[in-house]
Amino acid sequence: MDEDKLATGIEWHKTFHKLKIPPMIHFKAAGFTCSAWLPIFISFATGWLAGILGIGGGLIRMPALIYFIGCPTHIAVGTDLFEVMISGLYGAGTYTFKGRTELVAAVIMLCGAALGAQVGTVATKYIKGYGIRIAFGIAVVGCCISVIMKLIPKYIAGTKAAMDACSTVLILGLVAALSMYILVKMIQGAKQEIATKKGGA
Repeated sequence: MDEDKLATGIEWHKTFHKLKIPPMIHFKAAGFTCSAWLPIFISFATGWLAGILGIGGGLIRMPALIYFIGCPTHIAVGTDLFEVMISGLYGAGTYTFKGRTELVAAVIMLCGAALGAQVGTVATKYIKGYGIRIAFGIAVVGCCISVIMKLIPKYIAGTKAAMDACSTVLILGLVAALSMYILVKMIQGAKQEIATKKGGA
């Protein structure tokens, strides 16, 4: 069976893996060995960019894990979420200590986020790696357009209300469309898996 080229995409990580600078470390889940300095440098660079640009580290960390370090897409998603959990814990503790956390709202949102994360975890089982990358890319482009819309009123007077409305509609529409795409793919994958199991029984 021929390998789907879309499932691999850009493979800069193969060049970086050739740099045999000790210490070398093996990533069991991802299935490769590389210099420990590669993930250290990538994490430093993504954290630095996140701090300068004021964006969530995951927005640039997940693509870096895929294209620079060489993690499969599903492994990159899980790794990024785990790292965010650890770093977010420190930030949450700091803000809570300073009295800047609304605990009631946090608990309510945590319940919804926990359910959503479970559905998302199941969904990645049925969506191919390049499908996740495309959805992620669309989300990033949508956020970029939204930011540009927010900046337009600074240069064109009288457009603030319209741009705010358009930006909100864009983000909500994008989230709804991507959610629907993921849901449909998950249902299709689940049906196919059930049909395969019945056929093999």
